[in-house]
Amino acid sequence: MKLPDVLTLVAIVVVYLTLYVLLSRAAQHALTRLGRRSLGVARLVRPVYLLLFAGLLHGGLVLRGHGSKLTLAGLVAALVFLGVRLLELVFFDLYLRRITGVLVPAVARSIAGSTLVVVGLLGFAHLVLDVPLTQVFIAAIVGLGVFVLLFQDTFKSLKVGVRISLQDDFRVGDSIRVGGVEGEVTAIGWRNTQLLTRTGSEVVVPNHLLFDAPVETWHEEAPYHQGRIEVEVPVDAAPNRVIQELERCARDLAGVLGEPPPRACFMGSSLEAGRYCVDFWTSGQQQRRVLEDRLSRSLWYRLRRVGLVAPNGPVPRLSVRECIENIPFLAAAESSQLDALAQRARVTRFGQGERLCRQGEPGDSLYVLTEGELEVSVDTPHGRRVVTSIGPGGYVGERSLLKGEPRNADVTTKTDSEVLLITKADLLDLLKSDPRLADAFGGEMERRERESERHASEAAPPPRRGLGARIRSFFGRAGK
Repeated sequence: MKLPDVLTLVAIVVVYLTLYVLLSRAAQHALTRLGRRSLGVARLVRPVYLLLFAGLLHGGLVLRGHGSKLTLAGLVAALVFLGVRLLELVFFDLYLRRITGVLVPAVARSIAGSTLVVVGLLGFAHLVLDVPLTQVFIAAIVGLGVFVLLFQDTFKSLKVGVRISLQDDFRVGDSIRVGGVEGEVTAIGWRNTQLLTRTGSEVVVPNHLLFDAPVETWHEEAPYHQGRIEVEVPVDAAPNRVIQELERCARDLAGVLGEPPPRACFMGSSLEAGRYCVDFWTSGQQQRRVLEDRLSRSLWYRLRRVGLVAPNGPVPRLSVRECIENIPFLAAAESSQLDALAQRARVTRFGQGERLCRQGEPGDSLYVLTEGELEVSVDTPHGRRVVTSIGPGGYVGERSLLKGEPRNADVTTKTDSEVLLITKADLLDLLKSDPRLADAFGGEMERRERESERHASEAAPPPRRGLGARIRSFFGRAGK
């Protein structure tokens, strides 16, 4: 190749790069101004760049007297490519989508456009380059066969993309999980499907993976959506106990549907930890993502609270002793008895928004708040009503602890809270050592109930027998 020819090629490249930069900036500005309406116009950018390069190359070589059918064929191919994209824009975007309201899947558009490009190139080869029609068809068949053999995954992706479009397995806006990747479908092409994960990252999944692996789908208009949390628990924890606590925590979370009920399962274990998952259902796709975060946090507190995961450090017994001393109905107990009770009681932690107890549920424990804030609410004929808030030193649940009554209110945490838990079993030894404490507890309870009745809108019916006798009956000592 002579020096003038080399200089011509260099000039062509320089001119192309200059025009490419200018057109790129102009196209970016135009697409930004158009916004969502630019989706169809954006498909014209690449054909324009291709036509620009082919035109400069062919024109430059013609000026140097080196024009050939090959460069002409490249220019015609670029023109055909641009023409097909213009037809797609007019037919699919302007006519079908905006006038008739018909939305054609992206895969169908790609197949139609590719077919027109191939037909246009074959027609050019026969009509302009004088290639015999038989050779054109043979070349097309051989080319298709080579493509299928060399690009089997791509061909499989094409088949799966067509199947997705025809069978409507999932659509843009649905959420899928495949091969450990989960996200919202943002685009479906003939080669791959694009997902937007919960972390905001975009993942491109080849369509042939959607054919080889099982795919879980959540349709946007479905009546409920499934969420999942995976946790690890020390390997020595009993699986049945762990599953019970995981399901209970999910049921107590506001926003989780009761039907279908949450379901936990054991996924196996390593030398150090057992792996579990919790599946739950909610009414909205966006709500599912919020609840997965809230459930993860609630499980952190609950698993430590029930002893399945060791707490971060020892609980100072002095603070427990001080809390017990401030409970009015325990004032009649001796110091040694309170020390023994302090050794049996335990401090647990709850995250913000967790429910300690539910109205109407059975209970046999007392909650003493050591840190944080609790909210007490009740169900009324006019809806839920907040009764009061409880700060450090306050307590709830004395009726359930002493008489075994169902919970008369919902108690939830307004902030991260630390609670001292005293159960019926903790108090039983105390009453066994001194049965007279039942009457002392009953007297204090009656005093508190009389004070509550003076401030309540509706007075409770009077008890049929003394509270001391009812306390002894609940703890199995009615005859003493």
